[in-house]
Amino acid sequence: MERLFSMAAFLTFLILSALMAVSAQQQRYSNISLGSSLKPSTNSSWLSPSGLYAFGFYKLTNGYAVGVFIAGIPEKTVVWTANRDDPVFPRNANLLLTNDGRLTLQQEDRDDINIASSVRPVVSASMLDNGNFVLYDSSRRITWQSFDSPTDTLLPDQRLPPGMDLVSSASKTNPARGIFRLAMQGDGHLVQYPVEISGPNYAYYASGTMGTGNNVSLNLDNNGHLYLFNGSSIIKNLTTGQYRKRTIYLVRIDVDGIFRLYYRSLDPQGNWTKEWSPSEDICGPLGLCGLNGYCIQLDTVAECECLPGFDRVSPGNWTSGCERNFVMEGCKAKDQNVSYEIISLDNIVWEDVNYGVLVRMAKEDCAKACLEDCNCDAAFFQDGTCTKQRLPLRYGRRVLNNPTVSLIKVNTTAPSTPRVPNDDGRLILQQEDRGNIIIASSVRPVVSASMLDNGNFVLYDSSRRITWQSFDSPTDTLLPGQRLPNGVALVSSASKTNPARGIFRLVMQNDGNLVQYPVGNAGPSYAYYASATDGTGNNVSLNLDNNGLLYLFNGSSIIRNLTTGQYRRRTIYLVRIDVDGIFRLYYRSLDPQGNWTKEWSPTEDKCAPLGLCGLNGYCIHLDTVAECECLPGFDRVSPGNWTSGCERNFVMEGCKAKDQNVSYEIISLDNVVWEDDNYGVLVSMTKEDCENACLEDCNSALILAIFGIYVHRNHVGRYKTIPHVGLIEDVGLRAFTYPELVEATNEFKEELGRGASGTVYKGTLSDSRRIRGTRGYVAPEWHRKLPVTVKADVYSFGIVLLEIICGRKSVDSSLSPDEAILEEWVYNCFAAGELNELVGDEEVDERKLDRMIKIGIWCIQDEPSLRPSMKKVLLMLEGTVEIPVPPSPTSFLSTI
Repeated sequence: MERLFSMAAFLTFLILSALMAVSAQQQRYSNISLGSSLKPSTNSSWLSPSGLYAFGFYKLTNGYAVGVFIAGIPEKTVVWTANRDDPVFPRNANLLLTNDGRLTLQQEDRDDINIASSVRPVVSASMLDNGNFVLYDSSRRITWQSFDSPTDTLLPDQRLPPGMDLVSSASKTNPARGIFRLAMQGDGHLVQYPVEISGPNYAYYASGTMGTGNNVSLNLDNNGHLYLFNGSSIIKNLTTGQYRKRTIYLVRIDVDGIFRLYYRSLDPQGNWTKEWSPSEDICGPLGLCGLNGYCIQLDTVAECECLPGFDRVSPGNWTSGCERNFVMEGCKAKDQNVSYEIISLDNIVWEDVNYGVLVRMAKEDCAKACLEDCNCDAAFFQDGTCTKQRLPLRYGRRVLNNPTVSLIKVNTTAPSTPRVPNDDGRLILQQEDRGNIIIASSVRPVVSASMLDNGNFVLYDSSRRITWQSFDSPTDTLLPGQRLPNGVALVSSASKTNPARGIFRLVMQNDGNLVQYPVGNAGPSYAYYASATDGTGNNVSLNLDNNGLLYLFNGSSIIRNLTTGQYRRRTIYLVRIDVDGIFRLYYRSLDPQGNWTKEWSPTEDKCAPLGLCGLNGYCIHLDTVAECECLPGFDRVSPGNWTSGCERNFVMEGCKAKDQNVSYEIISLDNVVWEDDNYGVLVSMTKEDCENACLEDCNSALILAIFGIYVHRNHVGRYKTIPHVGLIEDVGLRAFTYPELVEATNEFKEELGRGASGTVYKGTLSDSRRIRGTRGYVAPEWHRKLPVTVKADVYSFGIVLLEIICGRKSVDSSLSPDEAILEEWVYNCFAAGELNELVGDEEVDERKLDRMIKIGIWCIQDEPSLRPSMKKVLLMLEGTVEIPVPPSPTSFLSTI
């Protein structure tokens, strides 16, 4: 009974804290104070009071951008982007509302970028519920707002004033400025142009309201009514508008150059739907297919084609246009071996920027005239008129009833080959809308490249000497014929699917020792493998031959064989430092049925690599598998990623704060050894005295938690005491030993650490558990005799939260079968978009109700790993983090 009372008191404390956070949410997030900051990896955005909109970082394929987005729906929809000419920022960027009122983006090794500032002193900022991010002065007057500088989107209550543009994005995944704009002109005309040009001849849409005044603006209201307003009256309705319950509208000029009105229901199952656009002519936008490309409309899809003899500049990017796949002679050069021909294209209309006009001609005469003119790249023929053209041709599109014939000059001498992107011998990676990346280059002139049969990619000079080779810059793998010279390392990959640099390295040291370290640390005490060949010279390298012989060589002789090697017919070998930090020799038959097989590794101890389980995590070796566990009271930072480590699932008091309602207890872990980076040593103490000393020291919890970095096992049993908020009992750790390994260090030299032998640990639950708690509130794992963790408290909290929202008990047999079980009824109403059924006739904020229900459903997930930590729950309630759409909890009551 006392235990139940403690649990109830704990839950009550969390509920009250959460509800207080919710009540303070509007004040907190509608009044962002000076000194507040955001980071992409932690606190990434500021929400509007309802949680519908957010301002902050959002993810791009190559980094992060800063902007305003719709956060209250499953798909994050960006409606405004800052610093649009260079919108991509790294993971370590920091967005700060400075004490002098500037909104500044800070980056390492780069100048600060001013996102927003005001001529009047700023005292706070706010993300409003209409999608407007604003800065306020001391009188609560707006001194700067995102609504005044729209990007590609217009929201309800926002206006596009005269002299302002909406500019399309570069692509669906790149928010930088694209090539189309919607301009609200000073003459009252709403017009669309390509970005680089304007004027009546280049408008591909116009509202027909020219001359209606110099104060006309484009406006959108909450019902989707899009109209032009001159300050006193509506001069033109573009749409009539339609009220839809729980629906949001927006206008956007899309990547394809057409501006459209969209709407979306706020129900989780909703989708963005086009309500209106001024035209269904998707080839209308001028420049859609870039220079030397032309547009073909196929039903509702636009396709871009290149001129004959031309290829796409950037495959996949329409607007990049096309370029010749052959070299065109100049007028001064005349190679008798080079010939040209004319290829005709019918019904293609282009901008006519000719340099010569010939009249009363046949099509054949027009083609001949272009062939004989060295300046002529193409000619247009229509009704006996021939106009000569130079490249580039632009604004091409097919118009089936137009009689224009395009005559294109192409080379017929040599087969068309892709244009070489550079002629200086550099290997360059070209990316859409990003700068080129040099993959390989040489100090000597390069004339060719080759992929060799030993796996080496090389660049050659004119004497066929190798000027650059991939073998000189290994990543995580060593191939036969390749060597790892002194001073060079193999570095593990971040994961099996991510080849970025990981956290382990195999170093061929200058002293002749082959050693493994974590990437962030070096030195004898951090080595978890060493070849014990230090002092054998500064020219030692690691080598692998075609028979799998792995050896250390000093330039004249082998100083140590790591493997003996074995000839296998039609077999390849390689050495790799794997994601788990152990380097292994593999072989594989070249037969199609072959598989990669491990031939050798220096250790079978999967827990040997230091840092495998990250900060505050420890490694358990189970047979041939390494498993990572978190300290009691900690959760994985990134589920599925071992090396991300663990973080507290509760908030630890500092030394200055002392809440009498907060208590701590000690949980012991036997036989788990950590790096010992202590700040104080007490001697001649019992285990109980040590526990009490830790409980009474407000610094001890922090120090032990932060400096529990590397986990290792030793045959000597030890323990660390870890403070923990919560109730866990009947949990023990039991140890089982396995044969100790040898040769990981040279007789376990002190200077190389004590990392080669170990004990295997296996966590178990006592069989004497009894279910504790009120039926209906206890988590499913109690009934299924599964491991019970602090996530059981999260389940109970979720049930209580849903009871508070719905004003009823979790199980009520007096109700209909569809409503008797609270969690089933709540999820069914949520999935059907009928949350109003849960609160009856009460008037509630629908967005906040939706947010609270989603939190409750996440908390009562049947699978404990899907439930958030209580810390995450509080952040959800505060509005600090986004809440994805939860799955069905899958009721467990049928198993009771």
